Amino acid sequence: MRSLALPLVAAALLAACGSETPATAPSQTNLLVRVDQDGPKGNQPAKSTRVRCPGAHCAATTGLKPSAFAPVPKGVACSMIYGGPETARVKGTLRGQTVDASFSRTDGCQTSRWQKVQKLLAAAR
Repeated sequence: MRSLALPLVAAALLAACGSETPATAPSQTNLLVRVDQDGPKGNQPAKSTRVRCPGAHCAATTGLKPSAFAPVPKGVACSMIYGGPETARVKGTLRGQTVDASFSRTDGCQTSRWQKVQKLLAAAR
C-alpha cells in the first residue's frame, strides 16, 4: 500500500500544477470600460481600461451584479434632470456573465444607472 501511495500523491500534485483556471472560466471577470468625460460631441478623447479579476481593478467590481448593467425598462418615468455630458460603455464578462451596456447622464434614470457602476467607471478616468 505504501509503495502505491507515493506515486499517487506525486501524480495528484503534478496534475494540480497544470490546472490553472483558464481565461474563460465562468468566474472570470474581464471588462473593457470606456468613459468619455465630455460626451460624443466633446473634444476630449475617451479613456479606456481593461478590468480583469483577479487583478489590480478587482475592487471596482465589488458588489456589482449583472442587473446593474440592465437598461431602464420601457415605460418608466424618469426625472428630466440632466446630469452631464459623460457617456460610457462596458463590455465583456462579469463573473462569467456577459455584459454589454451603455451609460449616460441624460436624465434621472440614466444618472441612477451611472451611480450604480461609478466605481467601475472611475477605473477608466
